[in-house]
Amino acid sequence: MKEMTHWSWGVFLLSVILFGFGFIPGINSAQAEGACSGIPIQAISQMLDQTSQAQWLTYLQELTGESPVTISNQLLTISNRNTSMLFNNSVDAQAFKYIEEQLSAMQYPSKNTVGYFGYLEHDYSYNGNNWQNLILTIPGQDQVDRKSLIISAHLDDYPEGIAPGAEDNGVGAAALLEIARLLRYYQFDATIKLIWFTGEEQGLRGSKEYLSDYYMFSDDLIGVINLDMFGYDSDDDDCFEIHAGTLPGSYILGDCLVNTIDAYSLPLTYDYIKAVIPEAASDHRPFWDNGFAAIEILENHFSLKAADDFQQCGEDADASPYNHTSSDTIANSVDVPLAFSLVKASLATAGTMAEPLGACFNTRPVLTLQSSVPTVKLYWQKMGPLITYRLYRSVNGCGGPWQELADSLSTDHFYDPLINAPDLAYKLEAIAPTGMCYSLPSNCITDISIRRMYLPLTVR
Repeated sequence: MKEMTHWSWGVFLLSVILFGFGFIPGINSAQAEGACSGIPIQAISQMLDQTSQAQWLTYLQELTGESPVTISNQLLTISNRNTSMLFNNSVDAQAFKYIEEQLSAMQYPSKNTVGYFGYLEHDYSYNGNNWQNLILTIPGQDQVDRKSLIISAHLDDYPEGIAPGAEDNGVGAAALLEIARLLRYYQFDATIKLIWFTGEEQGLRGSKEYLSDYYMFSDDLIGVINLDMFGYDSDDDDCFEIHAGTLPGSYILGDCLVNTIDAYSLPLTYDYIKAVIPEAASDHRPFWDNGFAAIEILENHFSLKAADDFQQCGEDADASPYNHTSSDTIANSVDVPLAFSLVKASLATAGTMAEPLGACFNTRPVLTLQSSVPTVKLYWQKMGPLITYRLYRSVNGCGGPWQELADSLSTDHFYDPLINAPDLAYKLEAIAPTGMCYSLPSNCITDISIRRMYLPLTVR
């Protein structure tokens, strides 16, 4: 049985029409296969160029309590992500809600049915507790040979007290957010699912319950790329482990990761372990147990050269000593450049396996300012039929944060009443007719002249 998506045949035909207009450039599957052989493809290179180490690090700092964050209009600090705390309304354990609000800010809608574009709260019970996984679905374009790929990371950490969980597994949870931020600008043949599992520290509960509930929808699954604890590197050798187990399908994923590292010249070395290591238990394991291809990306945690095809990490393991303690902080546990290189490698591998069709739009919209007093008058050139636009405003310049000002604009202009702000700025994005794919943001309009004589009395 195939998993349903909200793509109707009418929307599919509309997408075909858009290809004809040139908004969505195509890349054929042979090119995608070539990338897994070490040949770069343009869409993946573009995605990697648009990743942001600073943005990923911000997500990690907020998930680990190093930076406060606004959640449900409250300034909070996430100091704990233990699953038992995530769902008991604990004020310092609002990481699940944080992820949802970040996805909503990226314009992913909240859904109640699996398989539709957007994010879903997957409910499950364990020992009398009501817990949830979070599943983001980005439907693929191939309506005949429907396939799906999962990128996963567990959101929870351990113990129940103050536990930043930077290495275990803030790096992975933040990676999924950065990957989600980039995927919204591109289209793929295969459906991509990003899953934040919970209950991992309680025996892989979330991933087991996911398979229990959705096993019947998994016959089209290409495989799983599981991200867990990949930031520690005390010996500075930029080496990590690929756990591929014994299933041949997993070697397709592992080989693609290896070749992707070479294709995009990522500064990484690795141990490629084609064996099941009992102690390497993370959310990829239930998929192996049910016959599904999966790999885990892990720090150099084990010394197992006999099971390693590459043996690049040396004789000794380099495992973080801070896991499951209050000392699992970014400063202690995370080599930021290494970890971010692995975020890029994961994105490139997943994008390649899902067969990229290219960016949703060939170009970005161009925003222009006609005048700023007494009203900010913004204009742009329309990019094609049925395209709508979303406008954002910042009061702190082009660095944001950004507030959505208007959505589903079908015109080529917008007038905004002038407000008194430290550094007023605007940007625009185009929205494909399907509502599921966006252009890269326009240029940022800033340095807007403010004349006090025109401002309302309330802001003088």
